[in-house]
Amino acid sequence: MNSQWITESLKAIATLENARWKNIMDYVIAKTERKISNTTLSRDLRKLMKMGFIEKENDEYRIPDPITRYTLLKDFP
Repeated sequence: MNSQWITESLKAIATLENARWKNIMDYVIAKTERKISNTTLSRDLRKLMKMGFIEKENDEYRIPDPITRYTLLKDFP
C-alpha cells in the first residue's frame, strides 16, 4: 500500500463527505500528480473498509468517525 495514495484517498473522502470511486480517483491523481491504477485504488479502498476507516453505501464512500474526518481535514491540508 502506498501511504501517499491511502492518505489522499482518505482526504478525498473526508473532503467530499460522500465520495464516489471516480471522485476519489480524480482527487488522488490531482493531488499526487501520479497515475494510480484502478486495481490499486480498489484494493486500497477495500483495505480501508476492512480496517473500519471508511464505509461504502450506495456506491459512495464515507468516513463514519467524525473525529477521524475532522483530523484529516484539519491536520493534513
